[in-house]
Amino acid sequence: MRIAVLSAAVIALAGFLAGAGHVGNSSVAAAADGVFGSPTLVSPHSPAFGIWAVIYLGIFGYAVWQALPAQADSARLRYVRPLTVAAILLNATWLAVVLMGHVLLSVLVVAALFTVLVALTVRLAELCPETRTERVLVDGTFGLYLGWICLTVFANVAVWLSSMGVSAGATAWSVIVLTAAGAAGVALILLTGSRIAVAFGLIWALSWIAYGRMAGEAPNTASAIAAACAAFVVMGAGFLKVVPGHSYPRLRMWSAGRGGHDVASQR
Repeated sequence: MRIAVLSAAVIALAGFLAGAGHVGNSSVAAAADGVFGSPTLVSPHSPAFGIWAVIYLGIFGYAVWQALPAQADSARLRYVRPLTVAAILLNATWLAVVLMGHVLLSVLVVAALFTVLVALTVRLAELCPETRTERVLVDGTFGLYLGWICLTVFANVAVWLSSMGVSAGATAWSVIVLTAAGAAGVALILLTGSRIAVAFGLIWALSWIAYGRMAGEAPNTASAIAAACAAFVVMGAGFLKVVPGHSYPRLRMWSAGRGGHDVASQR
């Protein structure tokens, strides 16, 4: 399984280069007649997408690190490897689907990716990382990934609706969607007992949406205010993590009485 993770990371890296237009004759921005490159009211401003470089760097670093002999006996890494492989390959699948111009299918794939990342982050919360390197490469990378993908799901739905010619009530829908994104961020923090990286990934996306609606692409005051408010709500929820004496009750929706306890008993 260690080799499977490394192989998936190589595939993901190739997908990243293709999606950026460095391989082949297409890119995400140009796919489906440019619909993915056209800003909607819930699209982050262009510089926000630089976070992908950080995520891919983290994924590749994790893939190499977990393959080292020193990590061969880690029960925590064995516990999460199948989900990390699934998350990495689903992202490559999403890129392939986008480059082929299948907008609706891209929504379904990114929703599946989000579900896997939630399950992965919950699983990571069941056991503490053993080293600072593990905390950064595993919890940090996939937490940031989840926070960003949380918003990507909503953004992909907006792209799909735009491709269908749906424009009526766009401002109202954007406010509803951004409010839902903020609520989803708070729920994820509660679900995982708080993950600062998850909060940061979503705050990054929401902040760039607010900036884009105020001074960049597709200006819209209501959407900008909604994005800024959602970012502050998620920031407040994440900040409670670092308040001395405060901790969230972790919701163990998927872990009670199963996997996590079995792994814990092996250590």
